[in-house]
Amino acid sequence: AQTDGGPGEAAAILRDVQPTLSLLAAQLGGVTVEAENAELPGLRPGRAALLLTGGAAAGVLGELDSVSLDTFGLRGRVLAGELRLDAVAEAALRPPRFSAPPQFPPILRDLAVTVPSSSAAADALRVIRAAAGDLLEDADLYDEFRGGRLEPQRKGWTFHLRFRASDRTLTAEEAQATLDRVVGSLKSELGAELRS
Repeated sequence: AQTDGGPGEAAAILRDVQPTLSLLAAQLGGVTVEAENAELPGLRPGRAALLLTGGAAAGVLGELDSVSLDTFGLRGRVLAGELRLDAVAEAALRPPRFSAPPQFPPILRDLAVTVPSSSAAADALRVIRAAAGDLLEDADLYDEFRGGRLEPQRKGWTFHLRFRASDRTLTAEEAQATLDRVVGSLKSELGAELRS
């Protein structure tokens, strides 16, 4: 992808591409892909991630650095992603798994927090999943923002969370208690603050 927009637009595109690569890995091989910040040749520092599945490298995602742009005669901000199919091919040989559609409705919540600028979204998602446990069906980073009323050393994140119990209709109280655990863990582990 190529954009003439600023770093905010480039970051937004990267946030959209990573879940797409994760979905591909899940559908092709039934594996989970996580992004881990990394310094990678040809990619801009701070805007590069290694894609991992089961702790092994499965691809890369990031913004080309100025040397790469000059080498290929490109202008603007160019974003690149790669998912190695051989990293998920072995898993693809397993018989397909099917699950019945959910019987009970989800409870959807948005969670808006501010965190130190150096925080990584992958770390936040790991904290969210660990704190929420089995009631969390899905968590996605929806938005990242800086500036405005935020202090210069902080940034804001908004997550979409989907809670669901497999054996009953989840109550609002149960979802709220789970969300409270998530917030507590984000505060203690990442220095997050709820955004009002």
